[in-house]
Amino acid sequence: MAYSDLEGQKQELLEAFIYDKRIDKDTYDPENQRIQNSLRDLVGQRLAHASVPTDIQRLLEHAAGLIADLSGYWNHLNVTDRPRYVRAMFPGGLSFDGEAIGTGEMPWILWPSPMMHQSKEGLAVPTGFEPAFPA
Repeated sequence: MAYSDLEGQKQELLEAFIYDKRIDKDTYDPENQRIQNSLRDLVGQRLAHASVPTDIQRLLEHAAGLIADLSGYWNHLNVTDRPRYVRAMFPGGLSFDGEAIGTGEMPWILWPSPMMHQSKEGLAVPTGFEPAFPA
């Protein structure tokens, strides 16, 4: 049975019980439970068959592209999507004092990453490959 069919049954049952008073509570409760169980089973089946790794991979690729080019994403957004973008990037909001725009908190996207604190072992030395000479 389709999810929309079950939702329709649920709505009809609710109307019959609450609005039309065609059924009593002893009839409503088990029928409501049956519909709830069917909805839960259907959602579980859909989740079991979902292509989660592909969706997660696509999401990560999109996020990496977004982080790498924040201004590019802003420039391609239409006017109605820009407020949501600002709320996502700056949950505390932005303020304008008549001269400058800013925020009182560091945007989450600029927070230090755990990767920044990993061991520096194996990385090139700051002086490069040539020997350092005193200045």
